[in-house]
Amino acid sequence: MKKLLMLSVIFMAAGCNSTNDDGSSKWTYSSCNVTSSQAVSATDRARDQAQCWNFDGVGIYIKSDALAQCKTKVQNYVIGQYGSITHKVNYEVVSHKCK
Repeated sequence: MKKLLMLSVIFMAAGCNSTNDDGSSKWTYSSCNVTSSQAVSATDRARDQAQCWNFDGVGIYIKSDALAQCKTKVQNYVIGQYGSITHKVNYEVVSHKCK
C-alpha cells in the first residue's frame, strides 16, 4: 500500500506543470524555427531568421518526426521565397509555440 501511495504521488507530481506558458506541452515538439541563415543579403538573413511554424494539434512526440516535418517546412519556405534552395538555413524544433 505504501508503494502504491508513493507511485501515486510521483505520477501526480510529474503531471504538474506539464505545459508551457503558451499552453503547449513540455513533452512534445510544438514548433519549428529558423536559427540561422547564410543568405548573402542581411535583409534576407533577417527574414529567414524570423520564420517559425507551429505544428498542428498537440505537437509531435518523436524528435526525428518533428525534424523531418521542420525540414520540409524550411525547404518549402526557401523555395517559395527564393525560387530554389539558394543558401543554407539552419533550424530547430522546440517544445513551445512560435512567439
